[in-house]
Amino acid sequence: MRFSSAGRALLAAALLATVAACAEDKPAPSCPTQAQPGLAVAVGARANSPQPALPKQVEDYLTSDGNVKGVTVVRVDGAPSIACGLSFQAKAKNDTAKKQEKHDFGQLAVAQMRAVRSERPEADPLGALTLAADSAGPGGLVVLADSGLQTKAPLDFRTEALLFLSPDKIVEQLRASNLLPDTAGKRVVLSGIGYAADPQKQPHPGLQRRLVAIWTAIAKAGGSTDVQVAEQANTGAALTDKPAVSPVALPEPDPVTAACGSVIELPDGGAVGFQPDQAVYREPARARSTLVTVAEFLDENPAADASATGTIAHYGADVKDAGLALDRARTVTGTLRELGVSPDQLTAHGGGWGPYEGTGDAVDQRNRRVVLQISC
Repeated sequence: MRFSSAGRALLAAALLATVAACAEDKPAPSCPTQAQPGLAVAVGARANSPQPALPKQVEDYLTSDGNVKGVTVVRVDGAPSIACGLSFQAKAKNDTAKKQEKHDFGQLAVAQMRAVRSERPEADPLGALTLAADSAGPGGLVVLADSGLQTKAPLDFRTEALLFLSPDKIVEQLRASNLLPDTAGKRVVLSGIGYAADPQKQPHPGLQRRLVAIWTAIAKAGGSTDVQVAEQANTGAALTDKPAVSPVALPEPDPVTAACGSVIELPDGGAVGFQPDQAVYREPARARSTLVTVAEFLDENPAADASATGTIAHYGADVKDAGLALDRARTVTGTLRELGVSPDQLTAHGGGWGPYEGTGDAVDQRNRRVVLQISC
């Protein structure tokens, strides 16, 4: 039996709308909160995240010619819970009635997804993904529709530098604590990751891609061999500002471009600057945020190498491959390693005095820098 084209179109129209309910929407009927295997969608209108939209995979499940089983709706908030569990029970005797029965079930499922709202402060999409994975059952479809900017342990992105750990390192920490979601044998779809709403600052493209990489790694590490990222931008406003969700501080990076042959100057007066006479960043978060673009390029191009050369102002001895100039270059390559770059792709050098003659505030600042050269 094929789902009618008219019914498919009607349901598709409902699914392509945002999940969050408009003020004029009728309230969804009450719903049992026991998980029903099949499709599990972790979703919810919450503060700091755009009103969520469902990926096409949800439409495909509800309108498929295959066997629709159940739908579980998981609320994304500070303490994720099952908002609704629906089981499809086929009772109709003829094809026309069966088509209508399936259509009605899909409409009911959509209404429940649209109705769900956050109830507890903060955001725990990892907990929601875990609960959805448990609810979907063997061979189920798991969907996470959220910004992915978590504010609860163990993945609280407000924690200094956590967002800049490599995805593998984050997975390692979650695995050590037995906190990976059980996604084995299930298909996982990530939707809306990296898209935020005021007052949460929107992640710049490098951080947005990093969030996607982190959540993809988590879903795969849980055992799934089929993790998909929905290609749909979501820049809408949040439907609510309550309960409160703490904003994640996102540093503003310096613009850099990484490509084969790039020579990237990281001046001491910029985001990758150092405390006086030390190899310690003045603003560690901004430094890491700036270097994300370089790390991404090197990770995607394993045959590429990056050489970091530090230089200092013209004071003391002009020593090559030693001292503060080398230490600062090593700090930069160390950050790139933390961001997931292979050590085999990185070298650090001390260039001693910088290339500009003389001393004084202006020329000193120009000589204090680290230069990255990328070769392929």
